[in-house]
Amino acid sequence: HTFIICGLILFVFALMMHIRNYTWSTEELLWKDTVSKSPDKPRPLMNLGKFYQSINSDQAAFDTYQMAMKLSADRLTANFNDFQNRDMLAAAQSNLGVLFMKAGDFETAEKAFRGSLSLMPFQGPATVNLSRVMIVEERYQEAVELLSMTIAVENYGSGFQNRGKLHQNLGIAYAYLMDCLNADIQFKKAAEMDPDIEPLQCTQ
Repeated sequence: HTFIICGLILFVFALMMHIRNYTWSTEELLWKDTVSKSPDKPRPLMNLGKFYQSINSDQAAFDTYQMAMKLSADRLTANFNDFQNRDMLAAAQSNLGVLFMKAGDFETAEKAFRGSLSLMPFQGPATVNLSRVMIVEERYQEAVELLSMTIAVENYGSGFQNRGKLHQNLGIAYAYLMDCLNADIQFKKAAEMDPDIEPLQCTQ
């Protein structure tokens, strides 16, 4: 009986692995097919890049984002008021920044995030990740200023992403500055805005 149970467990694991690999392969083929049918559109390339990034194929993601950026940049050259392509280019630069940050190249990551923010100021993902670079490099006051400004603008508008993460990173920066009062205020706001964020508390 023990051998039968072990065999069944191994079979289930093998089946799960097969399903996962099939799903990945199918999604990759889907976006590759879309890219081949719309080679002049950056969005399919962005989606393919996100897929590669989700399975940690960082070089493939990097190359794909670069192609998406070139298409978006070419379209912006023709029409700078093309909001959709400006947003696409900003997103691609932000995603590249994440890849650079993952590789430990914080200087290049910061350039990518700032490039993204120059196209779409105060956008959530690039601001969150730029503040992470600042915190890693112990530039806590810079992080506080960046995040506070973004949150202040956000309070008067809508459509901003990663609100909880903005407050969480602001709390972390305050905590490193030994300002636990403001840190805990931000941690509380972060948890209220995003229940998936792990509640933090500043301790001295």
